[in-house]
Amino acid sequence: MEDRRTVHEDVLPGWDPSSLDCDAATLDFSHASLSGRDSLELARALDGRLRHVHLCDGSRVSDDGGIFDEHLVPGHGAEPVRAVLRELAAREWSGSVVAEVNTKKAGSPEARLDMLRETLSFAREALSVPPVRRLRAHRPG
Repeated sequence: MEDRRTVHEDVLPGWDPSSLDCDAATLDFSHASLSGRDSLELARALDGRLRHVHLCDGSRVSDDGGIFDEHLVPGHGAEPVRAVLRELAAREWSGSVVAEVNTKKAGSPEARLDMLRETLSFAREALSVPPVRRLRAHRPG
């Protein structure tokens, strides 16, 4: 019986989507970090094919050569996340940005929520999106 992993190895995506022959691509900052590819350069290379951003950060390959797909809170790693988002906003990019932050080590539900709030705040500031105002419920009479 054939080993399926080796048969399809040439068609499996890698960490760098810029070489794929496709109409749409996703930029994941943690994956870019693992590949050693500069995220800003990657966003530019993807140009009009960039449709989705997985908002997170990464600190690259560790000193001991280990590879970790970290999905850190944006700004907590080595990727130029803010610069990429600002450039996309300046281009009036209309794709989607999805928070993909690893909260497993948060320690508590409150800490997990803080990480997600920080991610949202980072995205709003970098994309120049004003914060949403809370609406008060209309109470008749």
